[in-house]
Amino acid sequence: MRVFGNVKRFSYICVMNELNDNLDLSKEFLGKYRDADPGLILRALMADIPKYLSWGARSAVNLFGKGLRITVSGFKHKGWVYVLLNGSDLFDVYLTTNRGKITKIIRDVGVENLSETVDLAVEFTGASYESLVRKSLVSKSDPEVQEEQEAEYQMEDKYL
Repeated sequence: MRVFGNVKRFSYICVMNELNDNLDLSKEFLGKYRDADPGLILRALMADIPKYLSWGARSAVNLFGKGLRITVSGFKHKGWVYVLLNGSDLFDVYLTTNRGKITKIIRDVGVENLSETVDLAVEFTGASYESLVRKSLVSKSDPEVQEEQEAEYQMEDKYL
């Protein structure tokens, strides 16, 4: 494995069984995609750094110059996010489990919408997002403080 800046490059090909709806990273599959600068993809994903960090993103991996794979741990998706440049100069985004099973495919995403699109697929849950964040923070805190925080959150919700 070679490292280019913050992006690692695999020196082997990962082939997964397409019959089980697993992502196939063979030369044939990746041949459908254009060469892409993984640094550009990473910068586009990190356009809104707090959003990027909220995904629990880590380990950005260069996919043979065709795209980028990042590991995420969001509210809606935990696993890998693959971003590949298609022939229309737009990105295809694949969300997979850690074992490669495809859970969602989003096609034809522009670079200006890449961060927002991945956020909607990985982290943001709509109107319930704030309450989910609060619950996760409350569950990690001291049990004595938990009741007080929950009462405060309920009071704040009345005014939102």
